[in-house]
Amino acid sequence: MLRSMLSATELQMEIVKVTEATLTYVVADANRKPCQVPPLGN
Repeated sequence: MLRSMLSATELQMEIVKVTEATLTYVVADANRKPCQVPPLGN
């Protein structure tokens, strides 16, 4: 997943990208170990 943050100053209407990140989500069990993601709809 790619996320971007944009910012605009109050005095001028110029939009400037201020940061960008690529995120990875991991499902963890009760012991904080990675586990399978349950199927959607269940």
